[in-house]
Amino acid sequence: MVFRRNALQGWLGALGLAALLLIPAGCDNSDSSGNVTGPMANLVVIFSPNPVMHSGYGEWHYEVAVRETSGVGVHIYGFIRKSHSAAGESYSNDVNEEIAFIDDFDGCGGEGNYIPGGGIRCGFHRISDGRNSGFEVWTFYGVDDFGNEVTGEGRVDLL
Repeated sequence: MVFRRNALQGWLGALGLAALLLIPAGCDNSDSSGNVTGPMANLVVIFSPNPVMHSGYGEWHYEVAVRETSGVGVHIYGFIRKSHSAAGESYSNDVNEEIAFIDDFDGCGGEGNYIPGGGIRCGFHRISDGRNSGFEVWTFYGVDDFGNEVTGEGRVDLL
C-alpha cells in the first residue's frame, strides 16, 4: 500500500508540474528600444555660426536651434550645456529645466516648451566664461507626442 501511495504521489506531482508549465507566463509588453507607441520625434541641434570666433577674450555670440525632423511634436523638459577646454576636458555643466528653455528659446516663434512636428525653436546666446577656446555640447531632453523619451545633441566649436 505504501508503494502505491508513493507512486500515486509521484504521478500527481508530475501532473501538477505539467499543468504549471502549460499555464502561459505573464507578458512583458515593454519595448527595449524605448519606443512607447507610434513614430518617434527626432531632435537636431544646429549652431550658427559654427565654429564661432570670439568677440572678446572668453566671449562668444551664436544662435542655437532645435529642430524636430520626423513630424512628431515634442515637449522639451530640460537641456544641459557642457563646456570643454581645447584639450577636451569638461570644466562646466550648465543644467537647465524647461522654464529656461521657454525663456531662452523664443527667437524664431513658438510658445512654451513644445516644438511641433517639423518645427524649430531657437535662441541667441552670449557665452562669457574667461576661456580662450574649446567647445560646448548641448543636449536637449523631451517627451514626444507618443510618450517616447527623446534627446538631441550638438557641438559648437569656440575659436
